[in-house]
Amino acid sequence: MKKLPLISAICLMTMVGIAADSLKQSVFQLRLVSEKPSSLTEEVVLSRNNSEQKLQVQKDCLLDSSAIKTAEAVWNKTETTKRDASGGLELSTNVTTRVNIELTDAGAKKMEEITTQHHGQRIAIFVDSKIWSAPYIEVPITNGHFQISGSYSWPEAEAMVEKIRASIPK
Repeated sequence: MKKLPLISAICLMTMVGIAADSLKQSVFQLRLVSEKPSSLTEEVVLSRNNSEQKLQVQKDCLLDSSAIKTAEAVWNKTETTKRDASGGLELSTNVTTRVNIELTDAGAKKMEEITTQHHGQRIAIFVDSKIWSAPYIEVPITNGHFQISGSYSWPEAEAMVEKIRASIPK
């Protein structure tokens, strides 16, 4: 009968391990892209539009999910009409998706510092340990809002939002 407590203990430990895995939070990070490899960087591959780009990304995180207040997926549909070669009308539809991020007050202040200090550099956006984008910082972000945009499908944008929301500290 001593086997029963051992089996129960193993089952309990397994259940605790599964529960702990399900409680792990997703990770959101902004990290600088570097020009050259160093001991402070790691190589990551950005896959976009059927192409891959190898980037050297700093290991240190500049901003994480603790700076995020909300995240939402949004889409925009634009339609244009033009004449085709035969003189008929041709309708063209373009749907774009993006993820809107609103930062906390502290996060907004930090983002303004980062984007002012690193103007003209690239910043890598990681969600759940995957690099999603690495845009150039064109202007300082001073209003506490930014977007992650690209050629993402609606399900990809929604999945990204779910992971970001899951990583926001409660």
